[in-house]
Amino acid sequence: MKPAAFILLLMLTCNATPRLLAQEKSANVAEVFEKIDMLMVRGDKTDTRAVRLRLAEDSLIVESRNDGSVLKSIKYADIKSAEYSYSKHPRWKAGAGVAAGSLVFAPLLILALPIAIPLAFSKARRHWLTIRSEQDYVVLRLDKNNRKVLLPAFEVHSHIKVEALGENK
Repeated sequence: MKPAAFILLLMLTCNATPRLLAQEKSANVAEVFEKIDMLMVRGDKTDTRAVRLRLAEDSLIVESRNDGSVLKSIKYADIKSAEYSYSKHPRWKAGAGVAAGSLVFAPLLILALPIAIPLAFSKARRHWLTIRSEQDYVVLRLDKNNRKVLLPAFEVHSHIKVEALGENK
């Protein structure tokens, strides 16, 4: 009877040890999300770039999917807000700062009008995540399949509640 109990105890110990080690290791490993596009403004043009989002222990890192270079890195402590929207274009919260900023950039809006008019007729809605810090921001177009996992993971890592603007699908 004693050898059977010893073998059973040995099997349980050998079976549980890798799981415990894997849990400790996974807590320190960054979560990585693929199939994301980042909006980039270059002069008077807006461009998209294929990126991956890495939720590291203390910061959010946006890397190029092509060459792995770091495009943006924002510490969670510096993040002021995060907004999610399901719309044709990324939405910004309306406020005094946005209104004042739009007056400054009004001449640029007139130049961008020929580009904006065809986009206005687009019926495709996308999933957008806008993250702002005091000095920087990042606008991400999320994949419909990873957004349900990414948004809660971001909230857990950053301790910032993602505010849903407009329709939440």
